[in-house]
Amino acid sequence: MSENEPNGAPPAPNPPNDPTPAPNDTRTTDPTPFWRSSLFWTVVGSVGTVIALIVGIAQWAGSNSPSATPTGSPVPVPSTPPTTPAPPSLTHGHQKIANVEGIDLDTGQVRDQNQPGVDMSPSRTADSLNAMTDGHARFAIPRTDAGSGLDRCTAIAPGAWSQTLDNTYHLPTGSHLCVQTDQGNLAELTLTHIPSAAEQYLEFDFTTWRPR
Repeated sequence: MSENEPNGAPPAPNPPNDPTPAPNDTRTTDPTPFWRSSLFWTVVGSVGTVIALIVGIAQWAGSNSPSATPTGSPVPVPSTPPTTPAPPSLTHGHQKIANVEGIDLDTGQVRDQNQPGVDMSPSRTADSLNAMTDGHARFAIPRTDAGSGLDRCTAIAPGAWSQTLDNTYHLPTGSHLCVQTDQGNLAELTLTHIPSAAEQYLEFDFTTWRPR
């Protein structure tokens, strides 16, 4: 027994090995990672909502924006070429010829078929047309899709012209006939009466131009 210990007093307990942290001790044990916390997932959800909203607005704006017009698109070309305005006519009118009569299409005058300058005359029964004035005139039936007027006659190929036109009885009323005159001009005839065995004459409207 020590001198400092009172008689009969129990021995003092030994201090614990792991003392309780003081109130101001900031140390923590086994902290929870941030990515597993509820705050982390709240932030992630908010960011995802904002991204989805931005994508939706961008898609809506793109679908409502006007489509751009291609700058390199070719300009449509008309299927038929434009016609060139015809020059002033030399002469035009309405005439009828039969048997020994002929017409000078450069002047529009009807004369005897043997007179100089006469371009065409019907046969005796008017079932054919013949070139007069030494056979210098030429005849041709133009294509129906070759324009109109002077354009219709200038589109005829050189080899399609002839000194005679046969089978005039079979031409339809309103058909067109082109004539190269003995002076090199071009005339277009619109047939208003077709010859027949009973009515052996040819009647027509005509216009004559100088060639381009």
